[in-house]
Amino acid sequence: MSSKKISIKYLIPLIVISLILLISNMGQSFRDDTFLNDRAVEHANNLQAIWDKSKNQSQYYDLSSKYIIEYIANIGLKPYYPEGYSRDLITYMPNFKYPSILSVIDKHGKEIKKYNYGEDFFEFFKGNNNCGVVKGHADIIEKLPDKNILLNEIVLFDDYYNKTDEEIKKTDAFLKYNGAAAVITPSHTLDLKNESGLYDQINNSSENPLIKFIVTRRVYTELTEFSKKGYTLKVQSGADIELSNSKILAGKIDGKNTSYKPLVILTYYDGIYRNPYIKKEEYINYALPPSIILECMKSIDLQRNNQPDRTIIFVFLPGQMLNMVPDFKNTINIPGDCLLFNMLGSSNEVILSYTNSSKFTAESVEAFASKNNIEIVSKSTDSINPYNIIQIEAINSMSNNQINNKYLNNSGKFILSLIGDECYDLDFVTANFRSIRKIKRYVKYHSASISLIAFGIMLFAIFNDHDSKLIDKKK
Repeated sequence: MSSKKISIKYLIPLIVISLILLISNMGQSFRDDTFLNDRAVEHANNLQAIWDKSKNQSQYYDLSSKYIIEYIANIGLKPYYPEGYSRDLITYMPNFKYPSILSVIDKHGKEIKKYNYGEDFFEFFKGNNNCGVVKGHADIIEKLPDKNILLNEIVLFDDYYNKTDEEIKKTDAFLKYNGAAAVITPSHTLDLKNESGLYDQINNSSENPLIKFIVTRRVYTELTEFSKKGYTLKVQSGADIELSNSKILAGKIDGKNTSYKPLVILTYYDGIYRNPYIKKEEYINYALPPSIILECMKSIDLQRNNQPDRTIIFVFLPGQMLNMVPDFKNTINIPGDCLLFNMLGSSNEVILSYTNSSKFTAESVEAFASKNNIEIVSKSTDSINPYNIIQIEAINSMSNNQINNKYLNNSGKFILSLIGDECYDLDFVTANFRSIRKIKRYVKYHSASISLIAFGIMLFAIFNDHDSKLIDKKK
C-alpha cells in the first residue's frame, strides 16, 4: 500500500469525524445561560408583597394565582386546561381568627416552654372542635373511663387513634360532660396535618365543642411530664376549619412532535400556611421556587423561535391544600414525566426521590444537577408510587432569609439545562432511547476535546506519512 493511500485512509475519516463533532456542538441552539437573577428576585418580592397584604390563606391563593396567570399569559404560554390557565380545587382549610398557642407556665406565671405551631402541634379537627383559650392544670387519661369522673379543663388524652367519627364524637361528649374544655392528643404518625382530620372533609358537629390539639409524640411526653410536676398549660386555638377555594395553575409550550410524552415541571406557589406565626421575611424562602420557574419560563420565551420537540407543561400547585403531597390521580391528572421542585433556590444541596419507572429521567436530573454545582445529598426510590414523578427538594440553608444569588442562579441553570436536554434537539432515536441521548450528551459536552484528539491523530498520520516518504527516498 502506498503512503498516499495511507494518508487518505487516516485523513478522510478523521476529517469527517471532526466535522460531525463540530457541527454537533454548534447545532445545540437551546441556551441555558439566559436565566436572570434580577427577574427571579422581582417575582419573589412581588409574591412576598402579596403574602404580606393577604389576610388569610384563601386571599393569598386568590391574589397570587392572578399574578402567576397574568404573567404566564403575557409571555405567551398557552392554557393547559380547556377552560383556561387554572382549575378550581376546593377543600377544608384552617381560618385563623387569632394565633394558636401551646405553652407551659411555671408556678410564678413565667412561660418556660412554647411550642411551634405546625411542627409541634396542630388543631385536631376530628369530632367536635372549637376555638378558644384555656389555662390550667391537665389531667392525664390513657383510656376513657367506664364511669363519669370530675376532670380538669385540660386533658391529655391518648385514645382517639383508629376511632371512627362517631366514636370520636361520643368521646368528646363524655369529656365535655365531665368538665373538659380542651383536649391534647398525641400523633401516631409523622404527619400532624394529615392525622388532624384537616383533609378528611368531614362535617364537624357544633355539639359539645372542645379545643383540640394534636401534638407530636415527643411533645406529648414532655407535656405529660410537666403536668405530673404541677406545671400549668396554656391552650389557645384560633383556627377554625372551613371550605376554601384555590386553583391549580398550568400553562404549556407545545412541542413539534405530539407523540413524545410531555415534560411536566411542577412547584408549589404557597409552600406554607398564611398564619399569624410566619414572619413576613421568612416567606421569601417559599417564594423562590415559583419565582425560579417563572424566570425559566421567561428564559424559554426569549428563545421562542426555537420550538421544543417535546411539549413542556408548567404547573403551580397550592401545596397546603394538598398537604404538600401531589395527588396526581385525583387532582392534577396531567400525563408526562413529572418533575416536582420544592424549596429550590435556598441551597445547593438537594434530596432526590423517584419511582422505579422514572429511573432514567432521574439519571438525567443527577447529571444536570452535577453540571450546575448542585449536590444530591440523598436519594430514595419509591417502588409503590405508580406515577412517573421525581421530587427534587432543596435543603434550606439561607442565612437570615437573605437570597443567595449563587444558589438562585445554579437552580435556574439546572432547570433550564435539564429542559434543554429533555425537550430540544430530539429525534426519534434520542427521544425514545435515553442511552443514545446520554451518548449524544457526552459528545456534546466533550466535542471540543474529542475534536482536538481527532485532529492530533490526523497530524500524527500526516507526519507519519511524511516520515515514511523520507525513508522511502533514502532507500
